[in-house]
Amino acid sequence: MSGAPPLPPPPPPPPKSDGHKARRNQQMPPHESVTSIPPLDSAPPSGNIATTTNFSNAAQDATILNTISQLPPPPPPPPVRRALSPQRNPVSSSAASVSTTSTESTTFSSLPPPPNVTYATTSSSSPTKTSLSDLAASKDTPKMGDGNEAPPYLPILTFVADKKLDILARRQTHIPIVVVATESSHELAWKNNLQLSDMFQGIVHDFKPDGKPSQLPPFRSVNRSLNLKQVPIQFYLPEHLQPHSYTEAHDMLSDHAKLQDSDGNVAQELLLLEDRVDELLQDRDTDDTLEQVTREAYRLTSPLDIPWLLRYRYALDESTNHLQHDLISCPPVVLLVCTSNEVASPQDVLQELRESPHVLPEGFRNGLYDPNAIRYEVLVLHDAVDGPNNFGEQYLRQTLQNQFGPNSAVIRINSVNLETAKALSEQEDSDLWGGNGTKGNCLSFNDRSILGRYFQSLITSAVLPAMERRIATLNAIVSERKKGMRNLVKSFWRKPKEQQQQQMEQKKKIDKSASTAKYRYDSIESQARLLADTLFVMKDYEAALSTYRLVRDDFKSDKALAHYANVQEMMGMCMYHLDPYTRSRDIFAQFETALLGYTRAAEGERAKWGNDPSTRPQAAPHATRLASRLCLLIATASDALTRGRELEVADLLASASSHESSLGAAVLLEQASSFYFQAEMHRKYSFHMLMSGHMFRTAGQDNHAFRCFTSALYVYRHGSWNELHNHLRSALAAQLYSMGRMSIALILYAKLVGTSSGGKVSAKSQQKFLSHLLEICENHPKPALAGADRMAVPPKIPNNEREAFRNDQLERIVHVIRFTMGASRVLQLPYMNLPLIVDSSVRIWTHAEQHFVGDAKQGEERSAMDFFGTVSKGKESIWQELEIMSKAELNASDSTKPVLDETITSALSKVKDPKHRRVIAQVDKEKQNQSMIERSKRKGSIKPKPPKRAKGEPLFCDFQMKNPLGVEIFMTDVQLVARMVDGNGRVMTNQDAIEINKGKQGSSKTYTFASTEDMDFSIGDFCRFSEPDQKSCFPVNDNPFFVVTKRDMQLPPLADVTVSAGVCPLVEGDLEILGVRCKLFDKVWVYHPFDIEGPLLQDTRENISNRVRGESMLLKSKVEREMPCLTAELIKRGNDDFNTIQADGGPLLEGQVSPWTIRLRNVGNAPASNVTLKTNLPWINAVNTENHLLTAEEQEAQATSRCVGPTGTLMSLPMTCETLKETGRLHPGEDVDIPIQLRTSGTGKEGFYMLFGYDLWSPMGDVKCHRWLRQMYEVPVYASLDLSAKVKAAFWNANEQILSVELTNNRTDRPTDLFVTLDKLSVASRHYKLEAVPGQFITSEENGNVLQIGWQERVTIHYKVIPLAEESKVCLLSECSFTEMAKSTTIEAVYSKATDYLCLENARDSFEAAWKAHQIEIAKAESATDGDQQHPRSIASIRRAKSSSDHDLGGDGSLEAQPTSIGQLCSHENSLSKIHLMCSWRAILGQEVIRGEHHLRGIPVRPISFFNGCPIVATASHQPSVVHDFTNGPVGLPVKLTLRNQLLESAVNLSLAVKDNTTFELIGFNVVRLSFQPQEEKTIPLEALISRAGVHNLQAFDLTVKREEEEEFFYPLKQQWIVTVTDTI
Repeated sequence: MSGAPPLPPPPPPPPKSDGHKARRNQQMPPHESVTSIPPLDSAPPSGNIATTTNFSNAAQDATILNTISQLPPPPPPPPVRRALSPQRNPVSSSAASVSTTSTESTTFSSLPPPPNVTYATTSSSSPTKTSLSDLAASKDTPKMGDGNEAPPYLPILTFVADKKLDILARRQTHIPIVVVATESSHELAWKNNLQLSDMFQGIVHDFKPDGKPSQLPPFRSVNRSLNLKQVPIQFYLPEHLQPHSYTEAHDMLSDHAKLQDSDGNVAQELLLLEDRVDELLQDRDTDDTLEQVTREAYRLTSPLDIPWLLRYRYALDESTNHLQHDLISCPPVVLLVCTSNEVASPQDVLQELRESPHVLPEGFRNGLYDPNAIRYEVLVLHDAVDGPNNFGEQYLRQTLQNQFGPNSAVIRINSVNLETAKALSEQEDSDLWGGNGTKGNCLSFNDRSILGRYFQSLITSAVLPAMERRIATLNAIVSERKKGMRNLVKSFWRKPKEQQQQQMEQKKKIDKSASTAKYRYDSIESQARLLADTLFVMKDYEAALSTYRLVRDDFKSDKALAHYANVQEMMGMCMYHLDPYTRSRDIFAQFETALLGYTRAAEGERAKWGNDPSTRPQAAPHATRLASRLCLLIATASDALTRGRELEVADLLASASSHESSLGAAVLLEQASSFYFQAEMHRKYSFHMLMSGHMFRTAGQDNHAFRCFTSALYVYRHGSWNELHNHLRSALAAQLYSMGRMSIALILYAKLVGTSSGGKVSAKSQQKFLSHLLEICENHPKPALAGADRMAVPPKIPNNEREAFRNDQLERIVHVIRFTMGASRVLQLPYMNLPLIVDSSVRIWTHAEQHFVGDAKQGEERSAMDFFGTVSKGKESIWQELEIMSKAELNASDSTKPVLDETITSALSKVKDPKHRRVIAQVDKEKQNQSMIERSKRKGSIKPKPPKRAKGEPLFCDFQMKNPLGVEIFMTDVQLVARMVDGNGRVMTNQDAIEINKGKQGSSKTYTFASTEDMDFSIGDFCRFSEPDQKSCFPVNDNPFFVVTKRDMQLPPLADVTVSAGVCPLVEGDLEILGVRCKLFDKVWVYHPFDIEGPLLQDTRENISNRVRGESMLLKSKVEREMPCLTAELIKRGNDDFNTIQADGGPLLEGQVSPWTIRLRNVGNAPASNVTLKTNLPWINAVNTENHLLTAEEQEAQATSRCVGPTGTLMSLPMTCETLKETGRLHPGEDVDIPIQLRTSGTGKEGFYMLFGYDLWSPMGDVKCHRWLRQMYEVPVYASLDLSAKVKAAFWNANEQILSVELTNNRTDRPTDLFVTLDKLSVASRHYKLEAVPGQFITSEENGNVLQIGWQERVTIHYKVIPLAEESKVCLLSECSFTEMAKSTTIEAVYSKATDYLCLENARDSFEAAWKAHQIEIAKAESATDGDQQHPRSIASIRRAKSSSDHDLGGDGSLEAQPTSIGQLCSHENSLSKIHLMCSWRAILGQEVIRGEHHLRGIPVRPISFFNGCPIVATASHQPSVVHDFTNGPVGLPVKLTLRNQLLESAVNLSLAVKDNTTFELIGFNVVRLSFQPQEEKTIPLEALISRAGVHNLQAFDLTVKREEEEEFFYPLKQQWIVTVTDTI
């Protein structure tokens, strides 16, 4: 050695093992890389060649081995700490062989070997990537533990593994060997870009002599010998055999859980996952069950053999290595290595290393391992290229064997020079160490073979004997101190470990301050544990199990929780390898106990840190890592252990996750969700996937969080979990936003800000959603446009049509931009639901169709809303009924049509009044026509058409707009989006956000219209013209087809308002409203297309059963000629003609009569004529001043209130005003005031419908266009008076009647001032007048000569109804004031107008009775089976109806009385038998005096024929008092009995009998039979003989009446005829 050339200075020492940076960059052992090395014909000296060259060819390499080149500077030393290699592929099939090839061949048990947990395999040697798109069509569920077929669907970036997944860690299957080497030894390995231990590990792993596994001698265990096929070993440097710190372990796990480039095309898979999320965000109902949806979601759950999870598991094993509670890493052999190029002699260097305890691992220095129980082996390496030429190899070998033993060896390595190695690294693509051909190139094949043979010899001659010696020595010690009955009894009094140590130190005075191990190597607990671990590594599981049991209770007694839990785990592993089938329950119990122990130990570790145990640690302690590893071990175990315990396993995994760091919790939660799925607990599966996504996100694992959130989205969008669904979408949006995937993030934020149900999100979070949304739109325009294109598909479009729909829209936009100069696209977000617009609330109306409720008028005039209830829409059925009635009455009253042009059916023939019959016939005809049209529409013979609109008439679209957020939003330029085609095929639209000639598009011109004077219209944003034969478009600056309204809005939080947006067509053509657009926060355009459901189709059974809907015509319009457009306003007037007043605004009372004005205004573009008003209640009395030139009889026959028809609710409104250009016509811009009287009736909330009808006036009369205007008020009517009356015969005069009127004050409209003042009582009749019975009224100092009744007061007043001397030709009105001094006055009714409402109500009630009776007849006819009642009438019946009609039409020469006239009310036929009563009153409402009327119609005075009462009125005439001297005998009193027949048209036959009486006797007859003609009166003279003084009732008669049907009725007379008789004595 002295003649050798001087050696270069040694390289710098490697970095220390405790460096944080080195820990983060550490790699997995290269030997774990099992990628097959392809044959390589170039560079024969390299050992990375698999050729047929045998070991004898070493001489051929002599020329190359003798080449000496100057070494370049040594490469930077690799990290000295072994770690997982990020470049390796851990899913190769060979990786498992390291831990599974060494098995024992024993026959001690007949049970089969423990099952291998096998996942999907593939025939290919290279990993096969299964992408999301390839497996999306599969519907099968992956089965855990099925090794015959590959899972049909694997999550993103998943490979189909081709290996068996073992549950054991490497430390549990490999024997550790410590390599203590000099610095020059490390330099030889660095030339190969390897650490020395990694170089040895790769050689020993790949070495197979002669291509066959080596044969090993039997291994002597405790009770038997084991036949081992292979003994796997693991080389460690001293600094490797120490536990990782918490931070190092955390960083290592995070690095290896991340996806790597070798995992596949990550970008492509993320795009596919984005497409899946886009589909899941569509709000559509699905018929899939929860099980089917969860099965789809489960496809995104990571299986245990996915590459990233394998890397995580290996990193988790590495992070739990070399802990104090586990002695399985105690090395039996220490390999001392030096080189031939050392400064001193190699034997001296090796001797120094052997005698230096500080070079050993930390475990030997802190008392954990016994330094005296290890075996030393030596090895000298010689660099064949750069080493000394003559170093005396044979002499050195002999010296080493003599000094250190026969296994000492000297080996030449690095036979390839650096230049050749560099060339080989550029050509080769694989090596044993996973370096892609860059590692180990200086090692020739011969070098590797010699090293492999040496290590094989080392295993046989050193490692196995050392293990045998350890087992034998420890077994003897353990047997002596732990086995047997004596030791069992002694264990009962065993003290805890701490007390034992204190007593031993005091007794032996031993200084153990240098020991940090809880159990020193010389303690029986440590010795027993080391024995058990050694037996487990050598796969003597039965002996290991029994040894673990010996020490288990000691650890439990000492409260060494981590030691106790680990022993429980190892016992379960032993049972699992011995018998996993019949002992599965015990195995699972062992694992549960171990998990509990790890959890408690972790709590103790965290308590030492001072952290709150309830919070999640940033870096988990070692005990927590052990618990997580055990959980994954349980999940990896075979079905024999987990079958039937899926729920228990899932609960264990979920429980363990609560103590882990974010990453560890995420992995455990995801695997827990997998077991929840297998347990068919689908809701728990989705919930734990959601939590796993949150944990992955917290840990910075963005791709995994994206996948887990997507999996949970499957389920939560399916059910009714609104809160969790919104929470999930917010989490997923934040995740994608942080990943920079702005397209889908935009969609998610758009969904979140538009949600209206579920999940309570703070205002701060909502503001963050909006901020992120706006930021994406402003700073990321291209992804925002891509997201907007995804959002443009309506939710109802099926998945298989979404792409086609999106492409069609994009093609339309691209077509415009491509062929239009200066066109560019502007970002517009559709279907965002912010603001939220309810499509079902969309209503299209014009001023011609619906009353426009504007602002209150300035000045003294105010809208009827203030005084006359609330404007409402009303019921469509009532409006339809009013329209039909109006048409029918107008057609029936048309004098140009024949009277009997309709077919009179059997049901119509029973309508007696011909006027009613004509109207009812027209109604039936209208309804039949409508029914026929509806039937044709249902059958499809008539296609629906859009409604017709007028040119230049604004249309308004009302819709409900909501702010679903808790923050205020601001919108500008809220406008409608429409499309219009004129007659020439030209199109104008503002549908797409396409800007043409930026800055020049559109015009600032505004448009105003008569109906909307306070609103401005303008050209909409993004409007463009297109010609039918041109591809290009041009902007709209002048002559637009339509204009729209624009407005700015500010919606408060959670606001819900109704918005009215207008559009006005300016040309004739087809107009369609598409949606509404606005600019959110003046930054981004938002577009909401309307989605209106069409009517249900009833044409086929298929459509009926499937509820198929047709096309909706709500948003479409056919724009035609200009039309008139009337608006109506109801204005309150004063009592003096047309002056308006400032009314109290209080409630309306029942019967209140107030003056109003109907103001009609034509805001259209054409004149109107023939204006009518149809109401549902007879409340309106139009003041008619055109009859003052007629006689009283002619006025009496005229219709009241300008009524048309017999219903009393249709009237023709006069178009007469000085301001009108022409009488009878209302030109555009003109208005007319029509005075009316309005009387309310009924109580409660009354719906008052006013239907105005008018025609388009044309000079030639050839254009027939009719339009309607609807107005409906909900009027609250309060009770006022209750009027009732009863008529009785006056006994003092048979011709007179007594009218008793009862009035009650029922007012409840206000708390005070509820008095009602009665003015007068009136009777309308042709035969009677009214007089008050005297003595009923008094004059009070408070009220004067006025009758006033207070709240809840009742008054009864009696009147005499006196017949007139002769019938009046006209109806008379007899009036009586409620005063004692007032006289009764009689005037003609036509001049008082007091009977107007009586006439209207009479006509309405009469028609309603006929109409209801007709409906009953129709129902009877429809239910008749023979249908005879539906046949037309006979000719005779038609002639009778004709003669009856001629009589009613005045065939006798009399004037025809209209149905609403006074003549019809008080007709000659019933005027003698009935009277009509009216009571007028007044009251005070605030500062206003209101007046009202109450009516009673048809009060019977004299019956026409028999009725329920007695038809005979009996009166008696006699002296009221008599003075008589009874000593001369009884007194004789003359009596005249008068009997009068009340019936006007019926004769009466009766019998009158005298009752027996003891106080007097009637002389004249006992029984008499009499006959009376109608209204006949007879007087019968009688004499009453009274025998004593006193008060006597002379009424002693019984009356029996025989009616026409020969039936007798007994009527007792109830009158009393009193006479007072006084005796003179």
